[in-house]
Amino acid sequence: MGRINLHLTTAPKQEPVTVDQLRGHLRVDANDEDEYLNTIIIPSARRSVERALGQVFITQTWEWYWDGGWPGVGVLEFPIGPVLSVNSVKYLDVDGVETTWAASNYTVAIKGPIQRLWLNESVVWPTVQRQTPEVAWVDFQAGYGPDKDDVPAGVKHLVLLMAEHVYEHRGPVRTGTFVIKVPHTLDYLVDQCRTLDFAPAATTSW
Repeated sequence: MGRINLHLTTAPKQEPVTVDQLRGHLRVDANDEDEYLNTIIIPSARRSVERALGQVFITQTWEWYWDGGWPGVGVLEFPIGPVLSVNSVKYLDVDGVETTWAASNYTVAIKGPIQRLWLNESVVWPTVQRQTPEVAWVDFQAGYGPDKDDVPAGVKHLVLLMAEHVYEHRGPVRTGTFVIKVPHTLDYLVDQCRTLDFAPAATTSW
């Protein structure tokens, strides 16, 4: 399947933690940096933890694209989760016309840690315009829910820890000539919160 090609079409409408929660975590009483915390620190920390876990937290909409044709399998495992729903499966037909594939052709399984899209019995992928980039795609919603209260406490804790690290170290963290990584405690907490098989196979890189 090559590299996963994902495009965010609807961003989350809020963050999983608030500025007040972050100030409390940082033990900072003054509010003169609230805009900085809200627009830079919290979103950056959230995206870093989402990437590490292979998840997204507040409901958002994504398009998952393929170049040149469908993947050669009948079961697709979503590259990020938790998946809430599939809005549509679309493709460019042999004449280059955007076409919505009927939902009766596939089943979406969203229970459990690995969410999948299955072709129904005797169904094959429709014929697409060959040698065309972004020729087929799935439009889907993912996240724990639309509100910060839907996000598990352990995930929020990770976001706060990452935000603390970014806030306190506003440039590369160095000892002598060596760059210090984010504390290993975060790696351990990531492993606790990680949803099975959503996260990349490679070692976590903050």
